[in-house]
Amino acid sequence: MHVMAQKSRHPLPAGQQAVPNSGRNFGPLPHPVPDRELGAFKAQLLKITHSRESAVAFLQRAGILDAKGRLAKPYRD
Repeated sequence: MHVMAQKSRHPLPAGQQAVPNSGRNFGPLPHPVPDRELGAFKAQLLKITHSRESAVAFLQRAGILDAKGRLAKPYRD
């Protein structure tokens, strides 16, 4: 699943690049991102979001979901 880039209400300063996100606009990065790092980030993002299974596995490794795929205790209500 590819995320469409949203047009920001705030133009980026010269030399800065926006990072793709999931529809939330957190603004530009505070420093320019080299193309190779941005490419590596995009590749990792696509790897994680390629399927539901890979996304769940990532969230479990990050401690956001428990072993059963439910929201971990610190993130519940």
